[in-house]
Amino acid sequence: MIFYAKREWFLSILILLYIMLLIRDPSLLGRTIDFIDYESLAVIISLLLVSRGLELSGIFSRAAPKIVELSGSSDLKLLIFITILVAASSAVIMNDTAIFVFIPLILTISRITGISTAEMVTLTAISANIGSALTPIGNPQNIIIWRTYRISMSEFILKMLPYVMLWIVILFFFLWLNGGKKPISKLPLPKVKIKRRLFFTSLALLITNIMLIEKGYAVFAFIITMILMIFAGKESILSLDVALIAVFTLIFIDFKELAFLLSETSFPLNTT
Repeated sequence: MIFYAKREWFLSILILLYIMLLIRDPSLLGRTIDFIDYESLAVIISLLLVSRGLELSGIFSRAAPKIVELSGSSDLKLLIFITILVAASSAVIMNDTAIFVFIPLILTISRITGISTAEMVTLTAISANIGSALTPIGNPQNIIIWRTYRISMSEFILKMLPYVMLWIVILFFFLWLNGGKKPISKLPLPKVKIKRRLFFTSLALLITNIMLIEKGYAVFAFIITMILMIFAGKESILSLDVALIAVFTLIFIDFKELAFLLSETSFPLNTT
């Protein structure tokens, strides 16, 4: 229990905050269910399932050996390829999933090329966060913003594109300062078998989810995703990050309760 609390420290904080708010306002118990934004939660769960399906299909890991081949003997070129691939993937499959997809592969590439593991893992994390900022499905926070302000996906991307490009340029500049100093080897990487059924199902669901969510049918998209994943991607459901779902559920509850308490607080004005 202690280990889990330490690992899921943010969830633990949100649970403690909920308990404190419940002590402060016992009526919160009756409003808890009403405070949950079910449509946003449905979007988050649907896209987490799709992201997990794409991850488990092995499609992104299959692309990585090509990166090593294309890099030739340049560590700078390899790092740039990794940056582009991770950033582009995280814009589609969420940043945390992109990190989970690429970290095992990054560790393998690090071992066979001699590039610092810490350097490559750090680069992967930064690239994932930059890429995820581009689209409303890049991370759960973006999904909430997207749902709250009811903007189109194209508008969201156009607004974020200049900032993302700036961050990418800055990252490339630092890579240029530190890269290209040593040759890399070209040892073969282990082959990854693509689960085609899971990949095509997840890809179709990704497109379907985006279309339905933009039209306001988030719950319907969730139902379709769950049904198809039961038949084509049970492993995605079984490995779903339940803690992350709990985090966003509690974010809705805790912060809406805080807003409620603040709205109930009256501050007398000095009119003299």
